[in-house]
Amino acid sequence: MEIVLPTTTQGKSNLYKAIRAKVLADGTSGECYDFIIAQEIDVNADYNSTLDALVHEENNDSKISLKEYNNSCFYKTLDATNTVSRGIAQELKILLSPNFKDGGLFGIDFSSTGAVNFPTKQADQIALFRAINKYYLTFAPDPCIIDPYLVAKGYVMATIALALTDAEDLKDDAFQLNLDAMLETSERNKDMATPEINIHKFANFLQTRHPDDGRWLGLYGFVTSDAPAKEKDQISSVPIGKNKQLQHIVLGSTMVNMTGDPVIVHKGKKKKGIGITIPGHGELLMGKGFANVVVVSTNPLQGGIIRVRVRR
Repeated sequence: MEIVLPTTTQGKSNLYKAIRAKVLADGTSGECYDFIIAQEIDVNADYNSTLDALVHEENNDSKISLKEYNNSCFYKTLDATNTVSRGIAQELKILLSPNFKDGGLFGIDFSSTGAVNFPTKQADQIALFRAINKYYLTFAPDPCIIDPYLVAKGYVMATIALALTDAEDLKDDAFQLNLDAMLETSERNKDMATPEINIHKFANFLQTRHPDDGRWLGLYGFVTSDAPAKEKDQISSVPIGKNKQLQHIVLGSTMVNMTGDPVIVHKGKKKKGIGITIPGHGELLMGKGFANVVVVSTNPLQGGIIRVRVRR
């Protein structure tokens, strides 16, 4: 029989609520009283910290959702703008043939045969439309050769240009929202660090005392199973001045730095190169090549603590 710990912030908060309730109800006569004194565990502070973490997680989710919406609006507008630019380029190809070089006045790169070298980078695509619009405006109030095409398509250059500017603002906002979301994630991890470590301490302590009594462990909110889990969240200490090797990491999982000091992660079973730094209370996705890693603490006075999901 083993304890199956929750993996979500809400699940961990709910578990700590149950642990706290049982510990407080038992008081000084409870089996955990001496344990929490020795481990310097404050169940009230820990539980309140999980509630703070939930707030940060909700803020993170809101910011990520808005970021994705803003990016979606930007790309939708850019696609529409590119459609206009491509359409104008094809129209000029017809109107200017065989003097394709005149298309350069609109900022369009024509080959000698009239092929359009349309830019692939976002910044260049935006610059192209602005170049087209800038030259187009030089004709006002006189007509421009592309006016019949614009009218036929229902394109209003001023409206399109304004929409593109608004979309760029949304993209800038999305970038800032992503930074803000990363900060919220860091604050959540900071709030959850001590409670999560103490949950593991309670689990180890109680399972040692009641190795075959799932009912008793359930009084503290723990869920047990007779079938060993194929994966589990593993909390590991990183010794001062030494390398910590971790194996069997689940690809696609997230390594969480549970201290305020950066740690450096090296792919593979040996420390090579400069590695990747996880800032204090930051995260790193365990992608390809991270099944085995070496973790190094950067604080010469205090070791690190990290959490990652591993296979049994």
